[in-house]
Amino acid sequence: MLNLNIYVEGPRDERFFIKVIKPLLRANYRVRVSPHCEDPDCLISDFASVIKARGHLAVLVVDRDSHNHVCRHACKTYWLTKYPAFDETDVRIAEEMIESWYLAGAPAETWRELKIDERTDTNTLNKVAFLALIPTGMGEKEFRSRLLKSYSVELAKSRNVSFARFCSKYHA
Repeated sequence: MLNLNIYVEGPRDERFFIKVIKPLLRANYRVRVSPHCEDPDCLISDFASVIKARGHLAVLVVDRDSHNHVCRHACKTYWLTKYPAFDETDVRIAEEMIESWYLAGAPAETWRELKIDERTDTNTLNKVAFLALIPTGMGEKEFRSRLLKSYSVELAKSRNVSFARFCSKYHA
């Protein structure tokens, strides 16, 4: 069985991957999820080089964040320059941000409970719009937790192209 080492931007992304992605991939991979935001760039590249040299997979999952990157290609180029041990197929982009993946899999009941309008497409949802959806009096951590409580991978695939692309790439 292959090791699949997934590097995500931070602890919120790590929680999402541990709760949603890791169980999906367990049948095909030994999955390890690690945030890269606090580690020196050279350390992440060194880890990825060693992992890949051993015949395993190292994947970098990043937000596209159109405020910083006009297109997916520009985003990939930026991250490939920052972490040269990764190649183009190792960089997976969340459109627009990982927050859109959180929202994509929440069933209609969850949307109603949270008093937010349901969307059939979360591809362009950015962090500011996501945070604006948090009900008054509820913390961000609780909001994210509620979105994941009854998460539907199939719904998420239908509502977010980059989520569907990630699942397809790793046979989830």
